[in-house]
Amino acid sequence: MRKTTYLLVITAFTFIIFCKSDHSIQNTGYPEEGIHVPGSYKSLSMMSAIRAYPGEDIPDDGYTKAFEYTKKYLRNPSHDENQWEAIGPHNIGGRTLDMCLNPQNPNTIYAASASGGLWRSYTGGVGEDVWERISLGYPGLAIATVEVSPVDSNVIIVGTGECYGYGEYYPSVSFRATRGLSGIGALKSTDNGQSWNLVIDWSYQQQRGVQRIKFDPNDPNIVWAATTEGTYKSVDLGENWELVHDVAMATDIAINPENPEIVFVACGGMFSPGNGIYRSTNGGANWQLMDMGIGGPTNFGGKARIMIAQSYPSMIYASIGNSQSYGASGTWLCMSPDNGDSWGVVNTENYSDYQGWYSHYVGVSPFDNNKIFCAGIHLFQSENGGFNLNIDEGIIEDWFDPDWLHLDHHDIEFHPTDPDIIYFAHDGGVHRTDDGGETFYSCNWGYQTSQFYPGFSNSHTDTLLAMGGLQDNFSCIYEGDKYWRRVVGGDGSWSAINQENNNIVYNSYQNLNILRSNNGGYGYFNISPPSGGNSNFISPYVLSSVDNETMYAGRSIIYKSTNGGNSWAATNTSSQFSNNPALAMDISSTSVDVVYVATMPWYSRSQLFKTINGGIEWVDMTGNLPDRIITDIHVDNIDHNMVFVTLGGFETSHLYKSIDGGENWINIGSTLPDIPGWSVVNDPAYPEIIYFGNEFGVYVSYDDGETWEEFIDGMGDGVFAIDLKISPANNKLRVATHGNGVFERSLQVISNIAEHQESSNEFSLMNYPNPFSSQTLISFTLKERSPVELSIFDVSGKLIATPFDNILDKGYNEMVWKPEEASPEGVYLCRLIVGGRSQGIRMIRK
Repeated sequence: MRKTTYLLVITAFTFIIFCKSDHSIQNTGYPEEGIHVPGSYKSLSMMSAIRAYPGEDIPDDGYTKAFEYTKKYLRNPSHDENQWEAIGPHNIGGRTLDMCLNPQNPNTIYAASASGGLWRSYTGGVGEDVWERISLGYPGLAIATVEVSPVDSNVIIVGTGECYGYGEYYPSVSFRATRGLSGIGALKSTDNGQSWNLVIDWSYQQQRGVQRIKFDPNDPNIVWAATTEGTYKSVDLGENWELVHDVAMATDIAINPENPEIVFVACGGMFSPGNGIYRSTNGGANWQLMDMGIGGPTNFGGKARIMIAQSYPSMIYASIGNSQSYGASGTWLCMSPDNGDSWGVVNTENYSDYQGWYSHYVGVSPFDNNKIFCAGIHLFQSENGGFNLNIDEGIIEDWFDPDWLHLDHHDIEFHPTDPDIIYFAHDGGVHRTDDGGETFYSCNWGYQTSQFYPGFSNSHTDTLLAMGGLQDNFSCIYEGDKYWRRVVGGDGSWSAINQENNNIVYNSYQNLNILRSNNGGYGYFNISPPSGGNSNFISPYVLSSVDNETMYAGRSIIYKSTNGGNSWAATNTSSQFSNNPALAMDISSTSVDVVYVATMPWYSRSQLFKTINGGIEWVDMTGNLPDRIITDIHVDNIDHNMVFVTLGGFETSHLYKSIDGGENWINIGSTLPDIPGWSVVNDPAYPEIIYFGNEFGVYVSYDDGETWEEFIDGMGDGVFAIDLKISPANNKLRVATHGNGVFERSLQVISNIAEHQESSNEFSLMNYPNPFSSQTLISFTLKERSPVELSIFDVSGKLIATPFDNILDKGYNEMVWKPEEASPEGVYLCRLIVGGRSQGIRMIRK
């Protein structure tokens, strides 16, 4: 097992925090100012609002219709064998909601990732690269629960959809903010995960979620499902289901192993009606709401988790959280020694705190009913049935050590025969103890489920340097190894790299807290801009590659620095942006003064602004763009008047392009699937080749957006492509995903396709030799007399030479380009513009 510890040097001005911040906003589902709002709620709210806006929620059938459309019309015809390759992180797991050990072979374990699909390890999670992602064949990245039949390892059932509150049951707060990725119901495999069938088909009711699956321990044909709609039961191994308890937001199930007619169900989510613990003594025919005893809750805002002591089956524990995502907190650990006839409060240690709606549980050792684990934000242990709870002292305190046990716990699983082996699922993936909780170690080696946010960055000269920010897992740096180096803290946000000196890097965490390192990310100091204005949870900033000193950072006020973040000055006034905070941003590669910014609609619709004078004036360029949240901006690497934007929401196109700096917008996404768009980039050498990312994966157009096809070979079912960036140093496209880490794919074959297709255009461009040493011949043929501009750039977009800029006659033209002797080896871009149309080629000097 690989273990690497890194030293982080922090100055007195740097604050490293987890995603627990206090700023509140209005009009997107946040409570009033001044009430504590956890970062988990802010993250879910931001992502959900992008999907729903301008509506209150997503369409019930939106994702399914888009998935069917993609498979019917946009299948990849496979131009070549080139595929995406995963590059990690293989040491940083993402939010994991549930785990399951195969009852026949507990070395086979399953992990349910919140946005990365279903995973399996045959080694108990021990070793390097021991995980595999199981393809479901459905758009089901959000796996909430997984269970294996107690008698047949081939039978696996998973529930999908990440839900914490539901519909009208979440009073006074827009319920779109209470979910992660949507689900499609429950799926079953009878061949060890090779194929799957929907057994609870909610593909056209995607606001629903299946939150827990449990097999009857004595009759494997009986299966229970706790769902947002209530509790379901199947008596034919999941082929047919009956709603046996119609209290909404069922979150957990516990079945008495000696008498399976006794079943407990926990219900509740953000003060949903009827919340509480219910018992049936006749297999679900009748139900009774439990009285939790003196001091126990009669109503609660969070959710409840339950577990029966297998060594003492009449003893059941309940972990009940009070928080409803903000404000109230409180936790009750309750216990019944007599199958639920009577209950008492064992402990009120507030281990779930303000995340009782989100992450907590109680775990009882199947070998010793006095050995209790209670986890929420932190992990607590008890050796006397929960009456004394102590924070586990075996947890490594170094947040950057891979074996540090992450916060925000979602599930615990005990080995069925070895009392010392226990697994823990949390926002940082999967951990394990082999000594009953004395010490812990990571099982994330190869479990590529990290959830990147936008703001991923590549070095322009170093093929092995890239970085980005993760949901509740800090920021991380790629250095050529699948085991990435974790830095900074909190919810990692945007990043930047000084392209003249790669030792100077920028990382950040939520609410626009920016840190700079001058030694490659081993020591940081705070360079955050002033706190004036509203800030989005994940806020953008950019560093110009022209001078590597000019920076722009976005709240509802855009701040500018001309010295790498050492000092800042406000540009726009907040009134210009309607007090809406910046969500997306991009800067010209050829001018420090040209910047585009998109805003989050806190008080008015999402807008796109542009400055061409370094922020002296910002102009609204929203124009004819639909009223949807603008999720990404990409400025062409050479021509900053060519700009692309992606849009969230539904019932509109999700990709637009402008060739006149935003004066007019062209819909180039009308044939893409109708789900939120998240990322876009075009090839700098072949600007007509465009890559687009959404929650199903990546798509490519070779003809400037006229036609599209899937571009997901090597990704399995597809990934949540939240950010697309080209690594110019090695001619690769990288996609940072929200749930499956980072993939890269060579663009060389795609470039060959583009060169082959150029012969059919109105003009053609080529060079020889390529690669070259001292000189190369650039030639092109015109079909008619035309105004011609031929320019050569380095990979950062810096103009190197303009050999032609005049009107040329029809026919063949050529020139010899000799770069200056001092010009570095590497990639150069040659772009030919004829009558407003452009072509490019990538030239390599060796």
